[in-house]
Amino acid sequence: MPVPRHGLLLLLLLASSLAARQARAEDPTLDWKTIETEHFYIHYYKSSRHSLREIAVQAARAAEAAHARLVPALRHAPRGKTHVVLTDDADGANGSAQIVPMNIVRLLVTAPGTLSTLNDYDDWIYGLILHEYTHILHIDTIHGLARLVNYVLGKSWAPNQIQPRWFIEGLATYYESARSSGGRVRGAIFDMYLRMAVLEGKLLEIDQITSNTRIFPRGNVPYLYGSQFVKYIADRFGEKALTEISHRYGRTVLPYAINAIAKQATGFTYLELYRDFKQHLRRRYELVRAAVASRGLTRYRKLTDDEDAVGAPVLSRDGRELAFAHSDGHSQLAIKILDVASGKLVQRFELYGGSGIDFTPDGRHLVFGEASFWQSFYSFDDLFVRERSTGKVRRLTFGLRARDPSVSPDGHRVAFVQSDLGTMDLALIPFEGGAHRVLVKGRRGDQLSTPRWSPDGRQLVYSRWKLGGDRDLYLYELATGRVRQLTADRAMDVDPVFSADGRRVYFSSDRTGIYNIYCLELGGPQRVDSAGGYGRQGRTMLPAGALFQVTNLLGGAFTPAVSPDERRVYYVGFEAKGHDLHMAEVDPRRFQRALPYVNRRPPPTLPSYELEPQERKLAAPEEPRLAAAGGDALEAAPAPPRPETLVERPFSPLPTLYPRNWSFNVGTSTFGTLLGIELGGADVVGRHKWALTGNVSTEKGYVSYGASYSYNRFWPSLTLDTSRFLGVRGGIVEDGVRRNYIEENYGAGATIGLPFLRLVNHNAAASVGYRLNWFRAGEGADPSLMLPGAVSPKRPEVGLLSGLTFGLSYSNLQRYTWSISTEKGRQVGVNLRVDHPSLGSDFQTTQFNYSWTEFVPMPWFHDHVLALRLAGGIGTGSITRRGVYFLGGFPEQDVLRSFFDQSRVGGAYLRGYPPGTVYGDQYHLFNLEYRFPILNIEKGFSTMPLYFTHIHAAVFADVGDAYFGDFDPSNLKVGVGAELLVEGVVGYFIPATFRIGYARGLMEGGGNEFHFLLGYPF
Repeated sequence: MPVPRHGLLLLLLLASSLAARQARAEDPTLDWKTIETEHFYIHYYKSSRHSLREIAVQAARAAEAAHARLVPALRHAPRGKTHVVLTDDADGANGSAQIVPMNIVRLLVTAPGTLSTLNDYDDWIYGLILHEYTHILHIDTIHGLARLVNYVLGKSWAPNQIQPRWFIEGLATYYESARSSGGRVRGAIFDMYLRMAVLEGKLLEIDQITSNTRIFPRGNVPYLYGSQFVKYIADRFGEKALTEISHRYGRTVLPYAINAIAKQATGFTYLELYRDFKQHLRRRYELVRAAVASRGLTRYRKLTDDEDAVGAPVLSRDGRELAFAHSDGHSQLAIKILDVASGKLVQRFELYGGSGIDFTPDGRHLVFGEASFWQSFYSFDDLFVRERSTGKVRRLTFGLRARDPSVSPDGHRVAFVQSDLGTMDLALIPFEGGAHRVLVKGRRGDQLSTPRWSPDGRQLVYSRWKLGGDRDLYLYELATGRVRQLTADRAMDVDPVFSADGRRVYFSSDRTGIYNIYCLELGGPQRVDSAGGYGRQGRTMLPAGALFQVTNLLGGAFTPAVSPDERRVYYVGFEAKGHDLHMAEVDPRRFQRALPYVNRRPPPTLPSYELEPQERKLAAPEEPRLAAAGGDALEAAPAPPRPETLVERPFSPLPTLYPRNWSFNVGTSTFGTLLGIELGGADVVGRHKWALTGNVSTEKGYVSYGASYSYNRFWPSLTLDTSRFLGVRGGIVEDGVRRNYIEENYGAGATIGLPFLRLVNHNAAASVGYRLNWFRAGEGADPSLMLPGAVSPKRPEVGLLSGLTFGLSYSNLQRYTWSISTEKGRQVGVNLRVDHPSLGSDFQTTQFNYSWTEFVPMPWFHDHVLALRLAGGIGTGSITRRGVYFLGGFPEQDVLRSFFDQSRVGGAYLRGYPPGTVYGDQYHLFNLEYRFPILNIEKGFSTMPLYFTHIHAAVFADVGDAYFGDFDPSNLKVGVGAELLVEGVVGYFIPATFRIGYARGLMEGGGNEFHFLLGYPF
């Protein structure tokens, strides 16, 4: 049946009016381009804000260099070219890789911060591509049966993807160091994590690193333990053992047989190798302990002890208050202010990302960096000012990608660093707001960070990463614009701060391999005592530029905040369970002379850059050298292509939009065995996406299909779909006898998505759509089958049901490291469908659904949560299919099958009653749960793909009813009970919640219900 013209007209008018709005899901100015090289497609964009072309050229050089260095090592080259997609829409350093259905690397061009685990690199783009392209080569190594299956179905089976993340990420992290002079394997932060775990007896076991764990360093576990374990294997057996593991596992048919593969490649299982690896680490770090202790360990006092994270400590100008960012793993990241004398908490307010904190000179305001959305589609850091007495917050910058604020001594200016296109500049803005001014422009990917004012307001000291990996301290004079370099070596010199008299700079550095606090003399000669320290009393004059070590720790010390009298230093310290705020009493007269820095690294590799003559001495990418992180010798690598040889053209979605694979499914239905296929596609930049499914029943030959397409470039986004399904209905009545028939349901629709609120802690979206369903009577509904003279016959309800759909959703849910469920916030959803003849419908119906979920943290214990949910629906209209709702307990579930198809039972139910036995055209349901933790398990079974993280429980009450007609409170059903939930991981990385529960229905129709499910709570 054709849709009436007025229905189409309404749809077109609605779509055109919404499309005229200016807020977009993607920046509408993005103009995507593609650079093609011998082995890669580099996709980048130009916008009204900037162009990523220069970085795309760098990425092209880096990718070809990575290909030349990694392909011989891993003995594999992809059959086609790899797509690299560059974006700069978020202030985070990250990348990802996928090989199904095609090889794609996605890169954020922003470089990591000074204290990120990623902070050690000589060429950020190259290091990032090294890591992600290792994933491509490793996982794309497919042999044997898997290759044959992929030849038929397209790329869909990659055996190497079904390995523990410690090997997948460990291999990539290993090669990011082995083929450069930086990388996390060399980084002092990763070494600190492992060192303290060993020395404190908290080294993770192989079952804990084989699956996801909440133990520190949590998400970094596969990168940290994996890279060091992989390096141990490479050092012991050569890199060829890693390659052998990759190729052997790439042809295996039986997943999870990782120990058999390891033994074939090395002669030992992973269990045996990990045992030896732990012994190796203990010997190694006991030597480090002895060396550090020989210089005398610094005593300190912990001001926090929360097993999570602390950052950015800063003292007020009078030294009476200390502000810092703090996450305890049980609540939202927050800025906390302590009274230094008493140690008591003075103030606390929540923080959402960002970087840096500073007091105004009078202490009345805090200036801080926080993540925010700019123009709805960019996630950038900006600066904010908080008035402490009132809590009023004022935004200081808008879309400047500003971080690390420092307020001038007169309180009139704020220095900060500004990021764009992977480079950071030093800038200045008035405290009251207005135009900013760039003081020092970074070049060639420079990373300027953490500026701090001198007490007289004439200078700024800051840290700067520059090409080749050096991260040194610099001094900027505001009157002259002169820049003076204070340190010059490959050590990571970060987070400088002036002493109260401006004569010294305190900072953190890994110059001994362990981050400690150092003191650099600036202001001319100082008297020193005979022990080599300096002070106001003594016999020897100290020249400017003298460097002293302030702390000597086994863990590490970062981001110093020094008291005005220089007798106390507050810093971020580290122990095996995480970062905390430490305080050490110090005596400047006893500072030790800093040991000379010794650079044991190979020359940096800088393939992303066309070096100027004076810079060529930094890199020798064409020279043969040994693998820096251990392993076999590397052959000389050819030089990457020069920019003028690159082929550039406008981006076309078609080459990546067509289907690359398809799947064949076998299932069951009302009509017997069901055979089906699924296929789909999406372009690499995410503008177009489509999917198609088709099924045929073997007994009846009935064909059904579903197809969808979405276009996500503009606001609003657009989704189109169409389908045909067949099902059994019971809509025929003849002589009082009900009879079933086969119904054909043809559907089509268009939905417009409108995300209208995007904040770091709130988001809301709306949708508007037009949907039609054409119901056609099939087998068993032929009118000729009805006998003449039948009493009160009822024929099938056929025709067109068409109308508008509306949706509205809001969420500010929060969950933390140690949470057992969502712990705070609310989620609200409303959906409405109206079918009406004016919209082309043969019937008139209305269906309204709502839900409100609220999570309230309990104040008496960590991670105790009160969870509440109210949901309901109402269906009315002139057709029986207007909407019938069913309530009851959990449906039956094949738990074993759910492991493989990843289906889960979730949502809210009326527990204690048989499933689907309470029904009507209206329902309302209230669920109340008190959830609490019981036990952290963090235990698996060796290297088997099953791991348990923790156990928690809930006691609950469900109240609700579904009915026809009017609401009657006396008919409400009540169910009570309790559940035990065991959280775990299956298959190395798939989260699973095992729900074991009992419910009792207290009203008519209720009873005892026991359930064991694989699912999740509401």
